[in-house]
Amino acid sequence: MKSKDIQDIVLSKYRNGDTPTKIFRDLSGGVGLATVKRWCQMIRQYGSIKLSSPPGRLRIARTSENIRKVLPEALEYGNKVFGNDWIFQQDGAKPHQHYLTQQWCRNSFPSFIHKDCWPPNSPDLNPLDYSIWDELANAIDWNKVKSKSALIQQLNSSVKGFPPVMCSTCPSGFTLIDFDEFSGGVSPLPPFYRGLEWTNAGVVARSYHPTSGYVTALSSGEYVSFNGGGNLMSISVGISSPLEAFSIKSFVIAAAWKNDLQLSMTGWRSEVRVHNQTIILQTKLATDVVLDWRNIDKINFETFGGTNAMLGDDGTHFGMDNLCITTGSEEPQELLYKCDYWGDPQLIQFPKAAGSIASSTWCQITGSSVLYQSSYVLINVVNSGSQRGDIVTSFAMTFYNDDNISLCTLTPSDMTEIPQSCGPDVRISKTGYDLNVAYRKAPFSAWIRYSSWGGGHYKFTLFATLTHINAASTTGMCVNGCRGKRSAPQMIITESTTHKEMVTSSMADKVCDTFMKEATQQFPRNGLVVETTPGYLDAVRQACIIDVTVTGSTQFAEQSVSNVITDILTHKGEINIEDMSDVIKNITHITEQTATEAEIEVETMIENSTLPCKPGCPQSSVLSPTLFIIYNCDLGSSLANCTSHLFADDLAVIVAGQLGIKYSYQCLDLEKRIKLFIDHLEYYSYLIDQPINTNKTQALFTARAIGHPKFDIHFNSGSKEKINWVPEYKYLGYIISSKLVWDKFLTLFGCTSPTLRKTLFLSFVLPIFTWVYPIFPFLSVKQQTCSSRNYGNWNYFRVFSKWVGINHEQSNNL
Repeated sequence: MKSKDIQDIVLSKYRNGDTPTKIFRDLSGGVGLATVKRWCQMIRQYGSIKLSSPPGRLRIARTSENIRKVLPEALEYGNKVFGNDWIFQQDGAKPHQHYLTQQWCRNSFPSFIHKDCWPPNSPDLNPLDYSIWDELANAIDWNKVKSKSALIQQLNSSVKGFPPVMCSTCPSGFTLIDFDEFSGGVSPLPPFYRGLEWTNAGVVARSYHPTSGYVTALSSGEYVSFNGGGNLMSISVGISSPLEAFSIKSFVIAAAWKNDLQLSMTGWRSEVRVHNQTIILQTKLATDVVLDWRNIDKINFETFGGTNAMLGDDGTHFGMDNLCITTGSEEPQELLYKCDYWGDPQLIQFPKAAGSIASSTWCQITGSSVLYQSSYVLINVVNSGSQRGDIVTSFAMTFYNDDNISLCTLTPSDMTEIPQSCGPDVRISKTGYDLNVAYRKAPFSAWIRYSSWGGGHYKFTLFATLTHINAASTTGMCVNGCRGKRSAPQMIITESTTHKEMVTSSMADKVCDTFMKEATQQFPRNGLVVETTPGYLDAVRQACIIDVTVTGSTQFAEQSVSNVITDILTHKGEINIEDMSDVIKNITHITEQTATEAEIEVETMIENSTLPCKPGCPQSSVLSPTLFIIYNCDLGSSLANCTSHLFADDLAVIVAGQLGIKYSYQCLDLEKRIKLFIDHLEYYSYLIDQPINTNKTQALFTARAIGHPKFDIHFNSGSKEKINWVPEYKYLGYIISSKLVWDKFLTLFGCTSPTLRKTLFLSFVLPIFTWVYPIFPFLSVKQQTCSSRNYGNWNYFRVFSKWVGINHEQSNNL
């Protein structure tokens, strides 16, 4: 099958509008014109290049043939022409990369460059593979190339015309350290050397170990540097150094005693790891390492693994020569400033000038909004309302080139899947659910984080320079603020709100102060000076207090820690925009450690401030009726079809049925009214979260009929128990019976006085006759007949007489 890389090139060029003939010419014969045309036809039909089966023989067959025929001939030819000291390398064909081929070459050839070091996988061979040959091809006068000798002559003359910078191993502004000012066989390197501090480093002469890999690493002179004892070696600015940072460009290195020796290199800035790279070293093959790490304050070299090359020792030493390094920044870098947009949502805008005070805003915004827009970047966010704020549920980040042509658009799918490629100028890295993006042209960097809280939302930390922030074309909430702002925050308590959340909300200022204290103390613990944007700590603290107050959660307080730490790093002016993503990724462990320590303090604080609380009030206490009256004063207006009476924490309700209809119909109507009342009462109970004491609830039926209706009363809460009908009950000290008489109440107190009975009659019975007789002439015939039947005969009068407990003779006296 044709190389997958060539297929990708053809696919990209064809989509960009190139014709098959132009693509064939650009590939310089790497694949035939007929094949290019066939692939272009597949792209038109299917949108991609699909090959049903690989042409040619099976790969394993071609690999076996390569090992059996080709490689032995190459070994024989090499030994015949070059002797026993030569290096073999193949191209990137599939049979050449097969592990069997690699194993045969490693065991058979005097020295062998394995596939991981082939161009374009090797930084030391990349310049020659792509840069030098391209310059050479452009410098040759191809009109004069008519023969092999003419080609050789043109190659020689063209190389002589190369500018010196093309072949320089240490460009202008850097210092080349070749370690050749030393003498003797072997000696430790001075702790303070060339303005830098060196730890566990030494120098050795090539004659001291003539058969070792030190000789391989030698690029000039007689001396190379090595790691003492095969242990970790470091270069740093150190305490005694007047420098604040240095940059390392490149160096030549080889393993001293072991093949396949692994070398791990780590670059640090302000105790934060910003670079990391691991390579494999050989004893008979020098490696040109190009790092180009800028503005670091420390680099560690650590070796491990490898197999004994039988050269006289078995240590994990390496030899290093021609170290290209510079001290301090090569040119002043414009500081980066931050905009934070997180929470529900909190916004800390970009400053408009150096030294301006940062401010925090609690936004109230839903729908799509522009978070940041410049000539190179456009970020749209979608806020969706929730009970705890307007969280960001989606976003679209688009990058543009100098011609305002879109390079790509990043969306939430790039955080859950493999991020797409946006070209060489846009660096994208993904760690977990964090997306780190850096755009060199802007310069601009973004840190996008995902949180599962509130159903899932996104948090943004943006970095930009004042030049781009204040540009006329730059706009968005990070520059101009949000159009809607909330008033003072308040926690919204729901059924799912926990007691801990309510306590945390009430202690928001103490919670945030704890997290802020841990964040600002993280760097002084390591002897570093804390530097932040003016007012930034206050802005983050205020935003933290708002979030904790509204949510009752310390999750957003933890985010404040990461905001503070990145601000400390950013505003020291030491971070190269290309390294911003690496910095953010590597402060995660610092943030987690700091947040954990703060969380422990907060937990202790909450536990000490929370008192055990049991439901209910002490018996006979005025607290119970007072609270009931305060919180249930609207109970009467919430009930329907009844007359309610409240006393302390008791409720009495009178439900009256329809008059003037048959008794059976009255009972049906009364049952409906009672059910409606029960529905309203239970709904009110649900709203105020106060249960009804069904065990103490009773029902009393009063009418001319004997007994009570033949229907049951149930609450709708699912209880199987029904409300009992009672003939009488005691309420507020009075005994109320179904006939509404005073007999039992008076008997209870032992009262038989005629005077009292006369007083009760005059108070409750006589007024009925007083208002009935004056209006009697104005009633209809039916009403007069009904009134005469009820009020106009002694039978009804006897009912009232019995109600107050007097006999017929006493009534005659009245």
